[in-house]
Amino acid sequence: MKTNALGPEYQGNLIMGGARTFLQGGHLFRFKLTADRTNIAVDDPRLADRVADNVCKFDITESETLLFGR
Repeated sequence: MKTNALGPEYQGNLIMGGARTFLQGGHLFRFKLTADRTNIAVDDPRLADRVADNVCKFDITESETLLFGR
């Protein structure tokens, strides 16, 4: 986001969604980026490898900490 309209803590973040009705109305994910904006910054140790090891297709296992809204 180029603006801080949602608050300064979200400025510079990447917000991304999955608009599928069977995904609990759709998922909205927030990705914090590194200072140089070339990588995703993660706080969740399960995402240290930058891979969400989902159990099955459309599952958000290991992505729960990225969930921003539905």
